[in-house]
Amino acid sequence: MPLPFPNRSTGGAVRGGLLLLVPVVLLVVACAPGESGPGEESRSTRSSAAYEVPDVTSVPERRPPVFDDAAVQDDVHTVLAEDYGIDDLDVVTCPPQQVVAKGNTFTCTAVISGAERSVPITVTSDEGSYTVGRPE
Repeated sequence: MPLPFPNRSTGGAVRGGLLLLVPVVLLVVACAPGESGPGEESRSTRSSAAYEVPDVTSVPERRPPVFDDAAVQDDVHTVLAEDYGIDDLDVVTCPPQQVVAKGNTFTCTAVISGAERSVPITVTSDEGSYTVGRPE
């Protein structure tokens, strides 16, 4: 009993016929009377890309440095527990991406005795020093 292999000669003939037919159809469509030739049409095409290619001579945008929010949370937790003597301190969360710039302020949240309390943070230098205020 012969093994069931696909009929390669039939598949190849069909594929070959399609390959010859497609260029003929494209040639007829591309050269329809009253229309531009293929070369002219491609020159007037506009890009619909969603981004622009940056100018290679431009200076890259410099973003200001930001604090590592996890490190700030750990530091605030330590200050509240050790320096302010808060015993029933659970978790501290601080907003991400806070800019390291003297005068910047933001608020962390501490859960103390089961209640959320605001903890003010004031950046005191452009090098990343900050003060941790008493919970409000």
